[in-house]
Amino acid sequence: MPCLTRSREGTLLHSSHRIELVSEDILASTAIAGVMQNPWPGLHAGTAIHRSEDDSLTWSDPVWLSGLPDAVPLHLSLNTPVAVRGNVLQTSSGRLLISAYTLGEHNTSCLFPSDDDGRAWSYVGPIAEENNETDLGYPHAVSLQDWRVFVVYYLNRKVDVNDRTALRFIEAYVVPE
Repeated sequence: MPCLTRSREGTLLHSSHRIELVSEDILASTAIAGVMQNPWPGLHAGTAIHRSEDDSLTWSDPVWLSGLPDAVPLHLSLNTPVAVRGNVLQTSSGRLLISAYTLGEHNTSCLFPSDDDGRAWSYVGPIAEENNETDLGYPHAVSLQDWRVFVVYYLNRKVDVNDRTALRFIEAYVVPE
C-alpha cells in the first residue's frame, strides 16, 4: 500500500513495500515468511522511501528501511523484509516518523525516524512485539493536535469481536523528541 505525505519543508515522501518476482526454483527452496505464491511467486523486498522536492516531477533513488536486529534480507540482492501500512508523520521538532512491521517468526511493529527530511531513516526500536502469538501488524500512526503520536495496529485477526476481553492495549512507549 503506497502512502504519500508532504513535509513542512514541502518535500513529498512516498513509502511502499515491494515484492520481487522470483523463479519457482527459488520459491520452492524458501519456506519462510515473506514468500508469496499467489498471484505470482515472490519474495518480500523491503520498504522504500522516495523523496520529491519538485512536486513529483522527479523522485529520488529509494532509501530503504533497515537496521533491525536479526532481520536479514530474503535474498542477497534484496533489502530488509519490513512492510508499511501507515503514513509518514512529522513531529513538532520536524522529525519524520514511520511505523513498519517485520515478517516471520517474530512479527514486530517498529519505529523508524528521520531527522533530515527523509534522506535517511534509522531503526530506533519496537513499538510492540508479540512473536506471532497474536499476529499483530498493519501499524498506522496518527499525529495528535499536541504533537503526540498515537500508533494503532491489529492484535489478532482471529479475535471474536463480541468478546471484549480479547481486546487489549499495549503500554505506551514515549519516543524522545
